[in-house]
Amino acid sequence: GVHSIDEAVAYWIGDAQLTGDAARGHLLYALTESIGEKFGHQGTGQSKTNQALMQLFNQAKLLLNFPNACSSGPDTYKRLREVVNNIVAKMTIPLVQNLIHYLQQNDRARAKLYAQAFVPLVSACNPSTFEFLKSKLLDASYLVTEIEEIVDKIQSVYPCLRLTCNDIGVYFEDSSIGSCQDQKETVRIGGFSTSTDVRSYANMDMDLLEMKILTEMGAFDAVDDIYRYGKHAIADGFAGEQTMSFFQF
Repeated sequence: GVHSIDEAVAYWIGDAQLTGDAARGHLLYALTESIGEKFGHQGTGQSKTNQALMQLFNQAKLLLNFPNACSSGPDTYKRLREVVNNIVAKMTIPLVQNLIHYLQQNDRARAKLYAQAFVPLVSACNPSTFEFLKSKLLDASYLVTEIEEIVDKIQSVYPCLRLTCNDIGVYFEDSSIGSCQDQKETVRIGGFSTSTDVRSYANMDMDLLEMKILTEMGAFDAVDDIYRYGKHAIADGFAGEQTMSFFQF
C-alpha cells in the first residue's frame, strides 16, 4: 500500500538529504543530483530526474490512497504497474550517466561498478548488444579507442529502457561523448519503410524476448505478468498512453 511507496522513497532519498543538495545525503537521490550537473540536468530546486521521480512517486501514492484500492479498482494494478515501470526507467538515468562519465574519464574500476548495474538490463533489449557490452565492460578490459563505440551501444538501447537522449542529457566535459539523437519517427522495419511512427507497436518483440529470458530462468509469474499487461509496447489511447500486451490480442 501507501507505506510501500513511502518506503521506496526513503530508500532513494535517505534521512540526511536536503532538497536539491548534491553534497548532503548518501543515497541515490544525492548521486542523481551530483551526476546530473555534468549532464545539464539542473532543474528548479533539484535535478530533472529527481523532479520526475517525485512526481511518479506521488502518482503511485494517489493510486493507492484509498481503502481496498486494488480490489475495488480493477484497473489500479495495471495503472500502478505502468507508474512503477516509469519509476524504474528514471532510476536508470544516473546509472547510465555515471557509466558514460567514468568511461570518458577512463576510470575503469568505477566504470565497471556502474556497468554491473546497467549491462544486465540490456539482456532483454538486444542480445548482441548485451554480449558486446558484457565482453567489453564486465568480462575483459576495453581499449580507450573503443569508448566511443561502447557509448554508441549504450545509447542504442535507450528506447527499450524507456529512455530518450534528453533524459540522459549531454556530457558537459566532452559534448561528443554522451550526445545522441533519438530515432526518427519513420524508420525501416526489416525491409519496409514506415510512413508513420509505429516503433511502439514494433516493441512487442521486446516483450517476447523478455518472456523468453524469464522462462529460461523459471520466472513464470513474471512471464505471465508481461503476457497479460505488457511492458515495452506503449501506444496512445483514449485515456492517454497505454501499454499493449499479447493478452489483448
